[in-house]
Amino acid sequence: MWHIMCIRLVVKLFYLFYCLNFLIAMNT
Repeated sequence: MWHIMCIRLVVKLFYLFYCLNFLIAMNT
């Protein structure tokens, strides 16, 4: 089951990175 946790962690990090890029794009 460790691979499922790893995938969820990667998805969460990717989602945070996407949101951060979106906020930076909105500010500039």
